[in-house]
Amino acid sequence: MSKRNYANYKSLSEAQRAVRLLNIRTSDEYKLRYKEDTKLSSTPQRFYIDDWVSWPDFLGTVPMTFTEVQELVRALNIHSSEEYHTQRKEYLWLPSNPNRSYKAEWKGWPDFLGQPAAEYYQSLSELTAVLVKSRIQTKDQYFELAVKDSKVPVRPDRVYSNDWEGWRSLLGRYLSKPYLTMGDAQTAVSAMKIRTRAEYKKRYKENYKLPSRPDVLYKNEWVSFDYFLGKSSGLTKKNYYSTVHEARKAALELGATNLELYRQKYRSDSRLPPNPNKFYKSYQKIGRSFFEQERKKVFATFSEACSIVKELNIKTSIEYKKRYKVNGRLPGGGKN
Repeated sequence: MSKRNYANYKSLSEAQRAVRLLNIRTSDEYKLRYKEDTKLSSTPQRFYIDDWVSWPDFLGTVPMTFTEVQELVRALNIHSSEEYHTQRKEYLWLPSNPNRSYKAEWKGWPDFLGQPAAEYYQSLSELTAVLVKSRIQTKDQYFELAVKDSKVPVRPDRVYSNDWEGWRSLLGRYLSKPYLTMGDAQTAVSAMKIRTRAEYKKRYKENYKLPSRPDVLYKNEWVSFDYFLGKSSGLTKKNYYSTVHEARKAALELGATNLELYRQKYRSDSRLPPNPNKFYKSYQKIGRSFFEQERKKVFATFSEACSIVKELNIKTSIEYKKRYKVNGRLPGGGKN
């Protein structure tokens, strides 16, 4: 045993810590580099014979305990999770995800790095309750809240790493799929009084169900941004039926007896617009009857009509014109 050994680390654990800080990975590398630390023994397997296990154990190439990793990380003077992941590229013995590797012991990055713990909401469920109360709907709104409320962490995925399931789970009360149809999206845009494409890009996040690219999401229905914003009829792009009555007849032939069925089937006829209520000005006069078959009136015979008029006690032609609609079997009043 050389004279150098008299100044060696007294315990195996102290020597292990020093070796790991030097990032020595093999026994051959150790023999070449151990002199970089004057307190390292040239033959640690002999010097610490009572505690020696193996070279992998000594060099840290086998999984270490949470406490061992924690002590080494603090010795490396790592101050943040970002710095940790950067250093890990050099010190390969550091686990890639310590929060997962040591799930039972993990209390957050501040604790792991030996820093004072920030006073965040104690649990993810407590944070979620705050988000619901504050009506936080988007990540942008979340980060704005984090600036105002110091108890809201900027990186909830790390603070609540054991329970973290993603942003959609955190904001799940509000995050959902965009409007299924362009018509629904148009209704929302109209309510927001958005008039230009530039304004839409700035404001669409105000409604979490509006897509960033409606032209892509609704490509099968898309005409133009002006049409989407209700500024044009879209006639320049589509050869739709010229009248609401023609469209109505075509829709009924497809079996579209309500708005939901219409949105499912209108693509089968290229001349049907995606939103007949907006495309045809005269749609309002028809309203819901757009999806109903026109009923042909079966008028009463002359003798039957006479009996009906008598029962209604109609005495004059003027009175008849005012009241004939009371009975659907009476024909309309003509000119005198």
